[in-house]
Amino acid sequence: MINRKWAILKFKLIPFLLVAGGFFSCIADSILAIDSVSQMLDQDEKNRKPCKDYSLTELNTVMNKYVGIDHKNWRLQYKDKASITIEGYELELYACVDVDNEGIAEVILLHNLTGGMKCCHIMSIYKYDNGNLKHIGNFGDGDSGRSTRAAFIDLNKDGIKEIISFKIVDYLDDMPGAYSPELPLIYCFKQNKITECTEKFPQVIEREVQETLKRREQILNKNAELARKYGPKNDFSDLKGNALQYLFLYDLLGKKKEKEGWIGLRKYYPQVYDEIKKEYGE
Repeated sequence: MINRKWAILKFKLIPFLLVAGGFFSCIADSILAIDSVSQMLDQDEKNRKPCKDYSLTELNTVMNKYVGIDHKNWRLQYKDKASITIEGYELELYACVDVDNEGIAEVILLHNLTGGMKCCHIMSIYKYDNGNLKHIGNFGDGDSGRSTRAAFIDLNKDGIKEIISFKIVDYLDDMPGAYSPELPLIYCFKQNKITECTEKFPQVIEREVQETLKRREQILNKNAELARKYGPKNDFSDLKGNALQYLFLYDLLGKKKEKEGWIGLRKYYPQVYDEIKKEYGE
């Protein structure tokens, strides 16, 4: 059981039943048939249609609804009393997507914080309501990097698109930001509400496990090449970040998978296993 240090990260534990035995290879093939989150993001952006449903006047009206920033509580306030928890107020049009399959595209706005040491982001969805753009809700982990991108894909084939992105697990002790684990983050959009629903798509999490192990091979090959040129290195931060991503993905799959995650960690990451076990507790 991962100790309190991991519990502070507040990820939901997800029930997940693994089918074993003769069906394992079939499951593995099914997992690999699913696009990775990065592939989903790239493909969705490539196929996305131009945003022609909203005029600049309408978007400007939305942006002009701000009345100010409550810097003490980091809330972006609107004249209609709606508010967004974000330290910033710069907006840009990200996409127009018919998420709920009602025939009218919702508008997706990206909120940017450009000041300070680190840039933070969050996305908001607006839709038409009696001729006006209405703020429905926000999504994203509010961090930087690939969390500023989103794909809109109907994963469960129910006619309504899910919103797929990444959650970046940052500020892990001495872990450099560039090596921070990135976990899948999925939202469902139903009845004009946005709810985080990553636990409903374990196949996506399993696919990211495979991607993490592929990245591990790339790290090992790169480190081996550098060792041949400059000698062995003592810093395994890149491998440790990848190992933590592997472990956290298994934790997302639920308690029944935690032990399997630690077994895999010992097998695939012997260089950092003891350090991670000491810090996070098996």
